[in-house]
Amino acid sequence: MLHWQPTLSSDNVKLLDRDFQQVERISGYSLMKRASHCCVELIQTHFNPQHCIVLCGGGNNGGDGWQIAAELKETGWSVEVVTVVDPGSLMGDAKLAFEAAAQIGVSWLNWSKGVAFNADLLVDALIGVGFEPPLKPNLKTLFQNVIDSDIPVLAVDCPSGLNVDTGDAVNAIPAKVTATFLSLKPGLLTGGGKEVAGQVEKFDLGCHARFIEPYQRQAELLISVDSLPARSINHFKHQAGHVVVYGGARQTAGAAILTAEAALFSGAGLVTLATDELGQAAINARRPEIMVCRHEQLEHIASLSVLALGPGLADDDHSPLTLCHQLDCPAVLDAGALRLLATKPSFSNQWVLTPHTGEAAALLGVSAAAVNADRITAAKQIQRRFGGVVVLKGPGTIVCDADRCIINSSGNPALGVAGSGDILTGVIAALQAQGLTPFEAAAAGVFWHGKAADQWRDNHGERGLSVSELLVLIRAHINGVELGTCG
Repeated sequence: MLHWQPTLSSDNVKLLDRDFQQVERISGYSLMKRASHCCVELIQTHFNPQHCIVLCGGGNNGGDGWQIAAELKETGWSVEVVTVVDPGSLMGDAKLAFEAAAQIGVSWLNWSKGVAFNADLLVDALIGVGFEPPLKPNLKTLFQNVIDSDIPVLAVDCPSGLNVDTGDAVNAIPAKVTATFLSLKPGLLTGGGKEVAGQVEKFDLGCHARFIEPYQRQAELLISVDSLPARSINHFKHQAGHVVVYGGARQTAGAAILTAEAALFSGAGLVTLATDELGQAAINARRPEIMVCRHEQLEHIASLSVLALGPGLADDDHSPLTLCHQLDCPAVLDAGALRLLATKPSFSNQWVLTPHTGEAAALLGVSAAAVNADRITAAKQIQRRFGGVVVLKGPGTIVCDADRCIINSSGNPALGVAGSGDILTGVIAALQAQGLTPFEAAAAGVFWHGKAADQWRDNHGERGLSVSELLVLIRAHINGVELGTCG
């Protein structure tokens, strides 16, 4: 049902590079030329510059840059190299690439603070996947000059200064396009890394999936989800489960209403909203298909399949976690329930936790910056501490349980509005109620939620989303309906 691509850490990519060369009896320089050719094709496709400056460091990433410059020169493009190391100090494959560029007359100069970038494309071949902070002062100045120039950047393998294992992009040069090789790296796909990497294009260089199989993966990139199968002609409502939403304080009744509506639109057979009288009146007027009850009546609902706890929960309501354990059923926790969990830690393998960065920081007792510096590790730490499945929301949402970790590929900044998380909670709860495992429900829910937002953005842009507009789009994805036919 879930389809993904592997990602490898920087250490494992280096091992893969070595093993691939040995098994296939291919030289490192031949691979460098393959990688450089891919970059040149991207330059032609995405940029078509009048003049290109290639920024080269030492090591093989700099070698890629010299080889790119050589190929551009050979095909008649205007190119020059700005290098931060003496080319005479280069070794191995990087030295061969420099010699090839020098032989055909590629011009170059050593970077200094006075160098101005007069180009309409910069190729970033400075550091590569082996970056370890801190950034040297001279490079910090260069990086800032690149950023201030506002010239589009193509990153070679990864944006320089990015930690490709964690996504920490504090030191990174933002790219419009990143050409990455052999395997995807997790830090390109989540958090700050997703932003600075821009459009990521992966090139396997002939290193096919069978070579990657033996290597341990830090995470997988979720790229598609199969729609749910057709229902039997004898289907009846109780087969699709009963989602009960608990939340909706007087000032935030809308949050719980959105969650209940999302569960309904995502296929739950029955949906009940446990809320106060104001919330009950509102949902009866807005969506009569959804049943209502008072909070204290929840434990008497015999057919309950999945609890959705926390959207719009009053800060003084401390009962949801107790109810969750008493009822001993699957649950999805968001918002107020997560705030409560941070102050009253508990453990269960029956719940799905859906924190955003701030809620994750509270659960771990760290800063939001610490969470964003390594989102994969933060999600795994929350899972070990509190159990179940963790959905760490944000750019490149992380979904993990004790055994697996995925990074979501869908979604965009349009989702950064009130109510977005409430919708996701209802989707995940409904998918569990219909028989998906907690991990499958969380991953599929996150993906379809993001795909709906992507479709909305394509029609409207990234501003002004009213999250109720996502409901019919999510329903279409769950049912496998062609996007153009949903209204």
